[in-house]
Amino acid sequence: MTNLKLLVIGHLARDVVKTKTGTGEFWGGAGYHVAMAAAMYLPSGDVVLKSSAGKDFDKKILIEKGINSNYLKINESENCDKHFLDESTDKREYFSEGILSEEIDLMDLGPVIEEIGWIHLASSPPEQQLKWLSQIESFGKKDILISADTFDTFAAETPDKVRKVFEQCTLGFLNQGEWANLGANNMKMKLVRKLGEMGAEIFDNGEKILSVECERDVKVVDTTGAGEVVAGVYLARKILGLQDEEALREAIKMATKSVENFGTDHLRT
Repeated sequence: MTNLKLLVIGHLARDVVKTKTGTGEFWGGAGYHVAMAAAMYLPSGDVVLKSSAGKDFDKKILIEKGINSNYLKINESENCDKHFLDESTDKREYFSEGILSEEIDLMDLGPVIEEIGWIHLASSPPEQQLKWLSQIESFGKKDILISADTFDTFAAETPDKVRKVFEQCTLGFLNQGEWANLGANNMKMKLVRKLGEMGAEIFDNGEKILSVECERDVKVVDTTGAGEVVAGVYLARKILGLQDEEALREAIKMATKSVENFGTDHLRT
């Protein structure tokens, strides 16, 4: 799958995260984290980020990483959405401010769609993902591979909609809680199950085909974006032609590095 670009569709936001080790504020959003992770491995310009942002975001951040930002819509009258996550106690709390994420529309992708080999739908409300899938179908390009991720809340509150998203994809990414809520053992597709500090597994048609452990004795500062790093690195390595085990092993290695600091901007290969 060489010479084909990865299109990442998802949110770009300002993350404000409180953990047991402190508080961090950084650029994030699921789409941003996936794109940044993938861009560490793919040639410059081969990661395309389709998202929306406010006037406080500088596209140079993406350009310097080799990410194609031509399809990032900037709203000059608003600042970026903010995502607030509190993990300082055993009860995980999340909420967001802003509506720019609702402006993500794919119908301007015509000029680049023929160069796309893989599309990843980063963690987003399933209603948005279903809209994007419908728009992707309207392009009439049948040979594009599609993967998707989701979020604990969506899998718990609207499991039927999330399953409908995954049923239209080639590959899915789930953590353990999402796996249970979706009954993923019965899903007839390829799935990456993210196990946090335990690593990750790959299932195909309900059968586990691969398991990769992560490093031990890691000082965890912030887990935000770690799951997106798994997806971004794994997809990039697969696009470059690597087998599942090598691709997943590198993805887990980089996700382990990501939790040692806030966000994902500190990551280097």
